[in-house]
Amino acid sequence: MNAQELSWAYLIREGCVYKDFCYWSGNYKEMPVKTTQCLKDIREHGINWKKSGEPSDGCQSEFVDTFSEPAHISTLEGTLVSRSGKKYKWGCLFNEPRNVFEIIAEFHKITSIDEIAAELLK
Repeated sequence: MNAQELSWAYLIREGCVYKDFCYWSGNYKEMPVKTTQCLKDIREHGINWKKSGEPSDGCQSEFVDTFSEPAHISTLEGTLVSRSGKKYKWGCLFNEPRNVFEIIAEFHKITSIDEIAAELLK
């Protein structure tokens, strides 16, 4: 897998299709039905890599308490476009992975994102 595929593999495995980010809980508001639809769409049609682009890292704010500044949370987000033409907004919290090389080694065992989608649909 190339860098774009690795970043999407991580995002799909660790994240979800979301509606928006919740400031109060510090997490994405998952859309479980859409997440499942997307995984099935990936399995059936594949990913349009040119239209999907690469996920980007970002920062969201989370409520801590009334008298404190909000916490800042690192995120990874992207819009995945399947070959069927459907678009899905994916997001995950991106607290620095334990070790970049461990992540690469882990995903090196996986030959495609289709494998991850199949695993998550079980």
